[in-house]
Amino acid sequence: MLANNAALGLVDESDVTMLRELASDGSVTPDGATRTISLGSGAQLEAQIERLTGASNGAIIRLTPRRPSAHAKLLTGGIRYDVADDEGERPAAAVASFHHIYVGGETGTGRTTTAHALAQGRPVTSMDARDSLADGSERWAQRLSSAAKEQVGTLVVESVHVLSPELIEFVEGVLGAAPDKTIVLTGHADKWLPPHMRGLLARCDHVISLSPLLGRRNDIPALAASMLSTIDPDHDRRLSPAATRILMAQPWPGNLSELKKVLRTAVSQRTVGAIEVGDLPLNYRSRPTPKLAGREQAEREVIIDALRRFNDNKTHAAKHLGITRTTLYNRIRALKITDQTV
Repeated sequence: MLANNAALGLVDESDVTMLRELASDGSVTPDGATRTISLGSGAQLEAQIERLTGASNGAIIRLTPRRPSAHAKLLTGGIRYDVADDEGERPAAAVASFHHIYVGGETGTGRTTTAHALAQGRPVTSMDARDSLADGSERWAQRLSSAAKEQVGTLVVESVHVLSPELIEFVEGVLGAAPDKTIVLTGHADKWLPPHMRGLLARCDHVISLSPLLGRRNDIPALAASMLSTIDPDHDRRLSPAATRILMAQPWPGNLSELKKVLRTAVSQRTVGAIEVGDLPLNYRSRPTPKLAGREQAEREVIIDALRRFNDNKTHAAKHLGITRTTLYNRIRALKITDQTV
C-alpha cells in the first residue's frame, strides 16, 4: 500500500504492478537493495527495497526522486557540457578557466541565464546579434569590435545564429584577436546550426548544450521548486503531487521560460497551501493528447528543422523542403507548430 499523499500523487495505478514485482523480487537480499525505476509519468526514482522479516513477498519500498545532473562529453574543439538547467546546477565553475564559449539550446532553455552565470560576478557587456538586422551589418560589426577591445569582464553576444556568413566570419576574427578575453556566444543548439557557423564553433574553447525540457521530465520537480522559491521568496511555495505529475506530462515547447510562466500564474491563483491542478492555467490541467503518428511526427520534425535552419523564414524553408509556401502554412497549422516550438 502507499503510505503517504506524496506517493499517492506521484504513482499511477499502472506503476503499482511494477512496485509489487519489486517487493517480490527474489534477488533482493535480507540486507535490501536499491534500484532505479521509471514511472509511467517519465519520472525516474531511486527505489530502496527493504525485505520484511517473515513475509515471503513483503517489502518496504522508499521512493526518492533522482536529482538533476550535468554530464560532460567530448566534442571537436573542446568539451561539450549537457547542462541540466539555468535554475539548478550551473556550469560556471567547470568552465571558468576558458575564454571563448558557445551556449546553445532551444528557445527558453536558459541560454542568457547560463551565459551570465559564466561571468561569475564579473561585469557583463551584452550585445544582441538580432540588432544587426535593424542597425545594419557594418554598424553592428563596429560596435562588436569596440566592445571586444574595451571589455573588462565578460562580453556576451546573444543569438549569433541569425548573423550572415560575412558577420560570422567577422566574429571569428574578433575571437582570434582576443584570445585572453572572455567572450560568450549564445544561439541555437549546435545540431540546428547552418554549415557556415561550424568554423565559429571550432574557435570556441567550450560548447555548452542546454537540453530541452521535454527530455528531462525527471528534473521538473526540482526545477519547479527552485523557480517557486524565486517567484515568491517570502513564502514556502510547493506543488501538490498531482500538479507535479500533470506538469511532468506536458511537452514544454517553450522549455524553462514556459514552465516559469505557468508557475507564476499558479502562484497568483493560490495564496496558501500547495499549488493544485486547478491553480494551473487551463491548458495545463490535463495530460496532453496522444502523440502524432510516426509519419506525421517525422514530418513535423523535418519542418521544424527547416524553420530553425532558416530562422523561421517561411519562403526559404518551403523552398528547402520542395513545397509551396501555402502548403507549408497548411502543414504548420495541421501539425500544431507554433512560434514557441521554433
